[in-house]
Amino acid sequence: MASQTKVKKMYSKLMNAYEDILVEMKYDQQFTNTEIKKEMNRLNKFYLDEFFKRAK
Repeated sequence: MASQTKVKKMYSKLMNAYEDILVEMKYDQQFTNTEIKKEMNRLNKFYLDEFFKRAK
């Protein structure tokens, strides 16, 4: 299992990536809130799967 510090750093990077994507989508007027939520859910599943694979 990865060290707690390493896991915290990975999690922090993940959350920063989420924020960047969300801000980008909100300012791009072609996306509705529903589309943004769907995309964030899709990314959430993908990134959390990756996160837990690496955290093992």
